[in-house]
Amino acid sequence: MLSDRELAITDLFGLRNIGLHSGMPGGAKALPVPTSILTDDAGKVLWMDQSEHYQQRSDPNYVKAALAEHLD
Repeated sequence: MLSDRELAITDLFGLRNIGLHSGMPGGAKALPVPTSILTDDAGKVLWMDQSEHYQQRSDPNYVKAALAEHLD
């Protein structure tokens, strides 16, 4: 879980959600696209899952399966 109030990491990965939202928390100007990213020790992306809707997150079982596949 990453807290990124200034969207620095969000922008680094190109994950800023530029769509329209209703009721952004805390007066935020943008929200990140909900994304789960699995990296190795060197920072190489091994697996990524992105939501098409800003209120949806990766299913925990889907993430667990990715962890089992990539982190044997």
